[in-house]
Amino acid sequence: MEEIKERLAATEQAPKFIREIKEGRIKEGQRAKFEAGFAGFPKPEVTWYFQGQVLKNSKNVQIRVRDDSSTLTLIDCGFDNAGYYECKAVNELGSDKTRASLTVNKMTAEEKVEYENAKANGLLDVVADEEEKVIEKKKVKEEKVQKVQKKEVKVEKKEEVKKTYDWKKNVKKTEKKEVKEEVKVEKVQLKKPKVVEKPKEEAKSGIQLKPTPSKEKPEEEEKEGYKLKPVPQKTKPEETVKKAAPKEMAPQKISKPKEEKIKATKKVAVKNVEGPMKAIADIRMRIEHGASVNEVNAAYEAHEFPELEKVDSQMAMIKAVERVGQSASVHEVLLQECSGKKEIDLQNVGFKALISTLSKESYKVDEVITQFHPDDFEEDVVQERLAQLVTEAQQMDTAEFTTQTAQIDLAHGAQQVVTQETESVRETRKVSFQQQEVTVKTASSSMASVTTSLQETQAQEQSETLQQEIAQTIEVKEGDAFYALATFVSETGEAMNLVEGERVYVLEWNNADWWYVRKHLTEETGWVPAQYLKDEETYTMYVQRKLVEKIEKLPVFEKPKGNEKAFAPKISEKVKSQRSPDGAQTEFICRVEGYPRPQITWFRQTAIIKPSPDFQIYYDDNNMATLVIKEVFPEDAGTFTCVAKNCVGFASSSAELVVEHPLSDHGTEKHDRRSLSRESSLADIVEGIPPTFAQRPSTKTAEEGSNVELECRFVAIPEAEVRWFYNKTEIKTTQRISIESQADMHMYCSFVKISNVKMEDQGTYEVIAKNREGEATNTLTLNVTAKAAKKEEPKKKEEPKKQVEPKKQEEPKKPAAEPPVIVKALTPTVCKVGDSVNLETVITGSPKPTLKWYHNNKHFKTGKNVTIKEKDNTYYLKIARAELKNDGDYTVRAENSAGTAQTSANIQVQGEVVEFINMLNDKEVTEREAVMLEVEVTSENTNVKWHKDGQVITDMEQEKGYKFEQKGKKHSLIIEKATVHHEGEYICSVGDQECSCEVTVIELPPDFTKKLSTVKSTCGEKAIFEIEISKGDAKTKWFKSGVEIEFNDKIQLIIEGKKQRLEIYNIESIDAGEISCSLGDRECKGKLNVEEPKVNFVAKLPPNTNGSVGQDVRITVQLTSACDVKWMKEGKQVTQSDKYLFESDGTSRTIIIKNASIQDVAEYTCIAETVRTVTELELEGQEEKIEFNQSEMKSEMTIKKGDDVTFTVPFKTNMAKKPSLMWMYKSSEIKTSEKIITTITKKYASITIKHVESLDCGIYTCKLHNSVSEISVDFKLTMNDKPSPPRGPAQVSWKTEDTLGLQWVASETDGGAKIEEYIVERREVGKKSWKQVGSSSQLTIEIVGLKKDSSYNFRVIARNAVGCSEPFIIEETFTAAKAEIKKSLPGAPSVSVSDVTSRSVTIQWNPPSNTGGVHLLGYIIEKRISTSQTWERVETVESSVRIFTVENLKEKSEFFFRVSAENEVGTGEASMTDKVSLQTHARPPSPPTAPLEIVPVGPHALTVEWGAPESDGGAPLEGYKIAVRDAKRQMWMEVGRVATDVQKLKVQDLVEDSEYFIRIFAKNEVGFSDPLENEEPFKVVRPPNYTEEQEEKRSKGEGDPPSLSFSTTETLSSWMREANMDADIQCYTKSSVLRRDEYFFRIWYYASKLFK
Repeated sequence: MEEIKERLAATEQAPKFIREIKEGRIKEGQRAKFEAGFAGFPKPEVTWYFQGQVLKNSKNVQIRVRDDSSTLTLIDCGFDNAGYYECKAVNELGSDKTRASLTVNKMTAEEKVEYENAKANGLLDVVADEEEKVIEKKKVKEEKVQKVQKKEVKVEKKEEVKKTYDWKKNVKKTEKKEVKEEVKVEKVQLKKPKVVEKPKEEAKSGIQLKPTPSKEKPEEEEKEGYKLKPVPQKTKPEETVKKAAPKEMAPQKISKPKEEKIKATKKVAVKNVEGPMKAIADIRMRIEHGASVNEVNAAYEAHEFPELEKVDSQMAMIKAVERVGQSASVHEVLLQECSGKKEIDLQNVGFKALISTLSKESYKVDEVITQFHPDDFEEDVVQERLAQLVTEAQQMDTAEFTTQTAQIDLAHGAQQVVTQETESVRETRKVSFQQQEVTVKTASSSMASVTTSLQETQAQEQSETLQQEIAQTIEVKEGDAFYALATFVSETGEAMNLVEGERVYVLEWNNADWWYVRKHLTEETGWVPAQYLKDEETYTMYVQRKLVEKIEKLPVFEKPKGNEKAFAPKISEKVKSQRSPDGAQTEFICRVEGYPRPQITWFRQTAIIKPSPDFQIYYDDNNMATLVIKEVFPEDAGTFTCVAKNCVGFASSSAELVVEHPLSDHGTEKHDRRSLSRESSLADIVEGIPPTFAQRPSTKTAEEGSNVELECRFVAIPEAEVRWFYNKTEIKTTQRISIESQADMHMYCSFVKISNVKMEDQGTYEVIAKNREGEATNTLTLNVTAKAAKKEEPKKKEEPKKQVEPKKQEEPKKPAAEPPVIVKALTPTVCKVGDSVNLETVITGSPKPTLKWYHNNKHFKTGKNVTIKEKDNTYYLKIARAELKNDGDYTVRAENSAGTAQTSANIQVQGEVVEFINMLNDKEVTEREAVMLEVEVTSENTNVKWHKDGQVITDMEQEKGYKFEQKGKKHSLIIEKATVHHEGEYICSVGDQECSCEVTVIELPPDFTKKLSTVKSTCGEKAIFEIEISKGDAKTKWFKSGVEIEFNDKIQLIIEGKKQRLEIYNIESIDAGEISCSLGDRECKGKLNVEEPKVNFVAKLPPNTNGSVGQDVRITVQLTSACDVKWMKEGKQVTQSDKYLFESDGTSRTIIIKNASIQDVAEYTCIAETVRTVTELELEGQEEKIEFNQSEMKSEMTIKKGDDVTFTVPFKTNMAKKPSLMWMYKSSEIKTSEKIITTITKKYASITIKHVESLDCGIYTCKLHNSVSEISVDFKLTMNDKPSPPRGPAQVSWKTEDTLGLQWVASETDGGAKIEEYIVERREVGKKSWKQVGSSSQLTIEIVGLKKDSSYNFRVIARNAVGCSEPFIIEETFTAAKAEIKKSLPGAPSVSVSDVTSRSVTIQWNPPSNTGGVHLLGYIIEKRISTSQTWERVETVESSVRIFTVENLKEKSEFFFRVSAENEVGTGEASMTDKVSLQTHARPPSPPTAPLEIVPVGPHALTVEWGAPESDGGAPLEGYKIAVRDAKRQMWMEVGRVATDVQKLKVQDLVEDSEYFIRIFAKNEVGFSDPLENEEPFKVVRPPNYTEEQEEKRSKGEGDPPSLSFSTTETLSSWMREANMDADIQCYTKSSVLRRDEYFFRIWYYASKLFK
């Protein structure tokens, strides 16, 4: 043992805690224990500290230090023991420390009593004596071991020659070694049972049990009998040195290894195993493909599995069932076979037990099938289990009568013979197998029978010696290396886990089942099952055999096409061994060749590695197979094999992974690599293959009206479920759209076939394939081009008469409004101070959207340094010279009548390095106090960002209590009134620098912010007491005169957040008194004063008073004394008239309603002094038909989660009598509750749903009926919520050394509102704050400006109209330094045609997937007429441009266009469009149709209305342009443009009493029409009876026409304003303007059109 320790700790190293102390939480009086594990050489000196003070051993403090660990035990802890504890290890090479806190909680009264009793009874002292007992046991154990060692027999040495095959190096080797002659263990035999005959009994003598082999053998073998392996009792635990051997049974995943014999006789012929295992695999495949257990049983009875009917197969099936813990199933089957039978056949017991186990839902098929082992088919194993089975069958349900003698010969002893005779009466049962009688000579070797026999004899005391001898038979020495045959996971945690292939050193092997070992790499020690360990030679052969077996079963998916020649895989670049520190990333690379393209599979030892975030597998087009281990763990060490296989053959290459010291704690209690060793099988043995697509996302273009087919291919085992989605909506099969699939072996193909393609089919199609192994997603884009228009026939041009009739010309269709779409998002940019920066975005939409730009969420305007430009649908933001204040997030929001869209990106301005002078400090404040966090930086002109718990705090969050301040170089974040919600980690960042602090808020107890007061009320009325507390979730208690109030119909408590209201109904004199409310230890009091009324009602009015239409209705009240009363109708006093009469008779008062009608139906109140009574009038007679006002009713409502909603059915007229009401939801009647409130009056019926959740969404039905009618109204409720987080797997591709392409999967749900954008943020490793790098409406983004040698994490957030989702954090870390990409020519962009006119073609493209490893410089656009072979360059555009219009083309021609990308290396391959035919000749449209109606709507505004032009000129109309001219001036000013569906417009900001001319132009693709103009100037005057309030109310109403502003100061161009020039035409003759000839020419060219 000492030699092992010296060898393992030979390297000097500084102290390192490999097991840190953990936080503790106990109750007072209990014991606390901290334990730390450490490594280091020389051995470190360990010291314990409490709150910085050194701890020493005392009565209540016990410190123990061992070789590699130390413990601190605190006895009888009190509150003074709470605090921070620290353990420090120091040697001459360095030091290390670990720290944790201890929290001591107060005992409850009951716990305190129990503790005092235990202490008084001395139970706590038992713990103190425990260690002394353990030490005593250890001494006794050591004495016994010494006695055994004295009895050991000297062993002679002899030389043995071994020939082995090293499968790793592919070489044979011969090895000579001296081996000890094994000590033979004497046979353990049971004597033949003597049969005792009973008097007067004719039954036969008991059947002799003897081992009956399946084949005939010589008599000598039969005499030998069966050897029983004595199973001794477990050794006593040694608690002071190591953990006790686990009590759990060793898992039976691996068959228990047999004792090695010099003359091996247990080899199993391959043909004996192969047949049954194939049958087992067949059964598994049938069940996996849907066959039931009954169907498998039927196939067995039909003799479809003859190999399983043999005796060895039946016993092997029993063994497999027992290994999964289902021995009860075997017993049940045996009981059924034996029940009521004297003769039984055991032929099918094993199969029936297997089927019984498979039929239970709690067991998976794979868990049972994988328990079959070739060793189970060995002859002696089969005979041993058969003998045991026969014995069990004969003993079942019978009385026994046997005499047995057990003789145990113990080696190394005095060969004592212990004989135990028992008498019992037994009726024997005849047992057979396939109609052949089975007899067994010796007893079963089951552990239970031997153990029982031993316990009944006097040989019990020698069990420990026997264990020593068994271990000696396999020549185990302390320090011997063994290897784990498979992964072992302890079910109880008492044992140590193993990973397949892990090397361990044996420290103790006295226990036959459990060995105490030390791991080679981690030096962790613990108990492991002995049967899991094999020596190196045996394990190496096992791995080689297993690998070959699994490789042969790997499937092949591709076959050679046609006459192509196939050849087997070849390893052209072998896998190289790697040495990696613990916690680092490592890669294995292998290059393969072969046709068809080989399938790549990676193994660790014998386990197939599946792709996962921990183990990433790549297989690129260059035939490079790569395995990336993202974080190396000690248990990853071992042999890694890359296997390439196709239909011709396979090749493999192996390498070793060595994990180097020192070991880190990076995986402590966080990772679990057991998934690595899951027994996968591409051969359908256990697991399968997750769906893997065989193609990348692609784009397809189709012409409108044609047919198109979208296709995707993938590999999956078992077959995957495939679902197609279009723009996030699942596609269902229709007459026009169908989904089909094909399959070939494990290769599947799914199609979406679309006939008669329409423009609305254009978009993104997503296919999701999912099986039990995983899920995969692929996307395809479909672009739909407009169908080419038919050429006009020349005859139609020769008939001018038809052109005269404008009515026959088809009017242009008004295009539907389209919301803004982000075609190209803003791109994040990194620049230096003084650089020029350009942000560019392409946004489409109809009508054209208006844009607003924001910097750090603040709207900003342009200036000299920052300008905004627009060209067609492309918008530019240009910063001439970047400054530090320009650093931050930029957002552009586009909005039109159909919706909104936005895109954002980050500009990082790198200037002087700004550092912190004063950093943040931790703060601890009391609730409601002010907190100020302040930093000071080295520069005044810089912006800092504040974060809380990783989230940016914006200006918009000031309502949450945050306030920002800056004074010179000092920046402050102020929390005005701190609450517990403000507690957390705060980070201040400037550039790449950041500092952080913790803010702790000490919570105050809840208190009253509004207290009770005295309330006065009258008998019969209602009294209300109100309070307000500081915390809405605090619990209150209400009392009346010191007695707690029980709430009922009379007294109710209403809670609304922090406000509470106590309502007391129908007050009586006895209700008067003190009302109090308690809140913890605080209390407030109020008083209820009840006044006795001078007069009261003898009886109050009934809730409803009935009358008849056309008759007089009398309502009478009786008072206690005479007084005047007031009658009210719906809250208004009623006076005497022809309609209403009043009568007084003593103490009675009456109101008479003459000739009652429907208008009289109302609520009537009688008030006498301070009391009142209410009744509601209903009229009998002919009931009215129920009718509701549809225009005032909202039948569909969409609200945010958590809001309240009310649906109302308003009646057209007041009903004479309330109709009957019933609300339904999902065919069930709704009952009123606190959440759902229904109301019915004579005016309306309503339902209110509070705090709406997703479960409340759906259809609500209101059913109303009376005697003459019945109606049913449906309401639809939908809810908007934040979207769910985006999903993985994320895909990353490096474009250049500092540019990364990121792709993710869309959110599973959009929350009911369309996802507007995905926000991408990055965090540099080592930093705490996240920074936004951009946003995208697509599922991809390009991230630029990553710093070399810096590592980053990324996260993606989905945003809709409700808000942002939780972030999807990509666990993988990306380092820019690894992006070493060779420079090359860029790839080809994907090009499509988006618009075609008679003279122009608009093309758009997507960047190439491969930029050549560097940034693109631009794109080259070329055209070629179809009659020529020469390409002509049209334009070279910047790399940010994605759309371009080629103009001035020859009419009626056909062209080809192509686009190629250019980088610093050169121009890449071009991507060409199909042939494009220009549309037929068109001309400008005719002028808009008169009359031009102009109406003043205020002193500064007018409306203008016109008609559509009679002719669109042969091309669709695109819109209208409106120009206005002041009659006193000569220049026309364009006030704006509108879409074709707008023919009425409001022009604002005019001058009162001024005169104006107005022109309207129509526009198509060719140009503008002649204008429609008013002949006389129109004077703007104030309309009669005009008021500002009416105009404001009218302007807010719906249906108001769109408006444009006429303002000469705002519409002048910037250069005119800068030159202080007026718009007067004479100003253009000045010489100072002529210098700007370029601008001057453009303006006059434009003005010439206006002056027509």
